[in-house]
Amino acid sequence: MTSSWYSLICTQAQTRTLHRAFHPNRLHPMTILLYISYYALPNIIYSYGVSIGREINVDAVPAVAYAIIALVLEQSAYASEIFRSSLAAVDEGQMEAAYSVGMTKTQALVRIVLPQAMAIALPNLSGLFLGLVKGTSLAYYVGVYEITATANLLAMPALNFIEAYIMTTIIYELISFIFNKIFRTVENNLKKFRAVAA
Repeated sequence: MTSSWYSLICTQAQTRTLHRAFHPNRLHPMTILLYISYYALPNIIYSYGVSIGREINVDAVPAVAYAIIALVLEQSAYASEIFRSSLAAVDEGQMEAAYSVGMTKTQALVRIVLPQAMAIALPNLSGLFLGLVKGTSLAYYVGVYEITATANLLAMPALNFIEAYIMTTIIYELISFIFNKIFRTVENNLKKFRAVAA
């Protein structure tokens, strides 16, 4: 069904526009988005600068900025669907109950609906975030020296690639473990909202 909660925040036209804007980002591999961001976006920015009579030095922008743009575009497509489905999962009667105690629409959304929606969305968001952390290893393709790229550089002189990749795996495991613990703690604190939503 179409989310009535989502329509409280966005009109139907805005909802369709947002869907059309984010949905294509789910259809392309992350590597392709990185290449487009790194090679095409600077040319677009430079051409725009020329069209308004202002030359923009795109070479001054670090590669990590383009990698972040690509990662955000890719992840936002999935995050938008997670939020949409989470808002749709909250019982519509919650809004009526909020109105009955004198809350405005904004108060009801902020105090009642959104906390419950966040409690529902958090498990999926945690998985999405951990996938993003691991996906940063692809930024090496556009010249960003992150964990995997650093491991390659350190392993190259003595060809100790096995040891380097084992250490890289351990580092990613530790990062994922820490963030997973943080998300679990937050999720436990929001259990009361999830219980109400159920």
